[in-house]
Amino acid sequence: MIKYVIRRFIQAIPVLFLITVACFALMHAQGNPADRFAQNPKITQAQIAAFEHRWGLNDPLPLQYCKWLGICGDKPFLLNALPAGLGGGDNGILHGDLGTRSSMDAWSRTSSRSAPFQR
Repeated sequence: MIKYVIRRFIQAIPVLFLITVACFALMHAQGNPADRFAQNPKITQAQIAAFEHRWGLNDPLPLQYCKWLGICGDKPFLLNALPAGLGGGDNGILHGDLGTRSSMDAWSRTSSRSAPFQR
């Protein structure tokens, strides 16, 4: 039974890798998010370039994928892959950041005054 569980776990690793690659590819199939700003006359090219730099849109695709997973960042590879409580990074899909982190932080700051759906 132990051999079966280990074998299934080892088989799951490439499947999970392919799923993350497919999700990342679907996100990039939508195009560059900064292209939406190009039609706005109030936004300068410098602001668009700053947006692309801030979100790493100018980085090569493998580096973008690595940052999206949360295993690449400003810390060394093995440290960045650890949870934030152990001194690692605190962003990326592997750390549970599914893209709603900033909105949840904003919600927690405003919801302390009055929580919705309470009577």
